[in-house]
Amino acid sequence: MNDEEFQKLVLQELTGIKDKVAGIETRMGNMETRMDRIETRMGNIETRMDRIETRMGHMETRMGNMETGMDHMETRMGNMETGMDHMETRMGNMETGMDHVETRMGNMETGMDHMETRQDEIYQVVKAIEHSNQVGRAEMDSQNVRLAKVEGKLKKAAEVLSEDVEAAGI
Repeated sequence: MNDEEFQKLVLQELTGIKDKVAGIETRMGNMETRMDRIETRMGNIETRMDRIETRMGHMETRMGNMETGMDHMETRMGNMETGMDHMETRMGNMETGMDHVETRMGNMETGMDHMETRQDEIYQVVKAIEHSNQVGRAEMDSQNVRLAKVEGKLKKAAEVLSEDVEAAGI
């Protein structure tokens, strides 16, 4: 191979190497740009992490407050359960009282039944007396009618006698 061919070959090789270096430089530029973007994103991520850590601190504080609130609620629930136990006891006492009232009401109903029976008996007696009075009045009316008839006959007999006495001149 001669010098000229060798130079062409070296030139070609150098051009290829130059192109490859240019490609590598472009890629390195792209890589640097990407690295800058990654660094920016990392900065953003760090900022977000700081915010997240702050929020976590706030959340931990709120959780502590919630735990305190839950403790208060548990205490209040315990007090409510105690109150409910007292109410259940009172309800039991009220049920016992209601049982006594129902027993007394049953006794009163029995007494009322006896009174109604007695009232029915008295009513029957009153009806019998009323019937007896009606019968007695009817008999009295009948006697008054008979008495009036007898009186009428006696008056007529007295008139006839009086006419006879007058006719006889006595």
